[in-house]
Amino acid sequence: MPPKVGQVPGFKGMDNVQVFSQDLSIPRVILNADVKKSGQLKKRSGFTKVFSLTNGHSLYAASKYMLLADGTALSRTDGVTNTVISGAIGVPLEGLFYAEVNGIVYMSNKWWSRALDLATDTHRQWGITPPEQPVLSAGAGNLPPGIYNVCYTQMVGARMSGNGPLAKITLFTEGGIVCSNLPVGGVVWITEPYGEQLLYAGTAATVVALPTTIELLPSLWCQPPPALENIALGLGRIWGSVGEYLYYSMPYGYEWFRVTTDFFYFSSPITMIAPVTGGVFVGFENATLFLDGTTVKEMTEIRVGSGVVKGSLAYADKFGDLKNNSFTMLGNLDSGIPMWLGKYGVFAGMHNGTVIEVTERKLRFDSGTRVASLFRMKEGVPQYLASMTQPNVVGFGDQVTVDVIRNGRVFLGDFEDGNRDFVGIADSVIATIT
Repeated sequence: MPPKVGQVPGFKGMDNVQVFSQDLSIPRVILNADVKKSGQLKKRSGFTKVFSLTNGHSLYAASKYMLLADGTALSRTDGVTNTVISGAIGVPLEGLFYAEVNGIVYMSNKWWSRALDLATDTHRQWGITPPEQPVLSAGAGNLPPGIYNVCYTQMVGARMSGNGPLAKITLFTEGGIVCSNLPVGGVVWITEPYGEQLLYAGTAATVVALPTTIELLPSLWCQPPPALENIALGLGRIWGSVGEYLYYSMPYGYEWFRVTTDFFYFSSPITMIAPVTGGVFVGFENATLFLDGTTVKEMTEIRVGSGVVKGSLAYADKFGDLKNNSFTMLGNLDSGIPMWLGKYGVFAGMHNGTVIEVTERKLRFDSGTRVASLFRMKEGVPQYLASMTQPNVVGFGDQVTVDVIRNGRVFLGDFEDGNRDFVGIADSVIATIT
């Protein structure tokens, strides 16, 4: 079959929303090709399989190596070998979320969470469970009479837990406080007589004198986080969600969460958390909000867009030359820009809370689609890539794309003259850019 020849006035990208096209410049589907700035199409290069996965998912590029999951197994890879780190990360194909800080990769989904130490290639619990309530009695010492409150924290290496329940003891005369159940690695914290602030009292099982220096308990009422989704690092905290709840860690205390008090509650389940320098974007199936402010107490809620497809978040760099330089014209940084899929295309969130519709409503997605995404620089060109699956429909949720995958034909356009033109994937096509 001779190749089909057509003249195209420069490709402008695909558009699966419009029904009719005036020419071939905006096809319904562009398959396995990139559109260059010149308007030409360039075939995407292929790849070589390194190793096989049965149910691969949740790929993450850590600073030392890449992490990935296969079913319920978590592995690390250098691109050549694949080493299993954990064989039980929840249920099969339940996606993991990652956040790396200070050489630790925090990993979590709704069933499982751990912290991976990149220096030792070992993983552990995310945070330390607080100790039990102290069992106290009076003993010898120089504490003045009064009512004291006492609690424990626990040290594991250089890490400290939050405190367990308070215990109260009354000294009727001068004396000491004996802690009969102080755990291994335990730290004692006490108030002054009739006081409220918990002060460091040492690691001995008997407190014989008031602290000589004031060292307040930094992890007061903290505990490990629940099993979080959508975890993200930003504004000095780790953020994560459980259903409609948005939790956040203590400032620079990435393993300390006050889960009973430190959260935002919304009316819909959260699908995305994207911190930027001016606040936090929070996505839902039918809305995108911006928590405007750099501290939790000053944050105000602003609706800035439509829904977010879960798993589609990726942070982009070097986008200042796109859309007539509108990214930098807004006064924002040209790096660390979150991008995501919404029902009507690809969106980018600026550091001041502004949202830009990158694809100008030329694409439509199913908000229930399962998505994986990434940002990369390809031959000097910034690319946001998203891969998606659906239970019964392949592609973007429109019948034309389904035909491409199922029937092996590419739809070129539905023109006003009624001409519906298709090209088979095996056909040879020559396109002349005019």
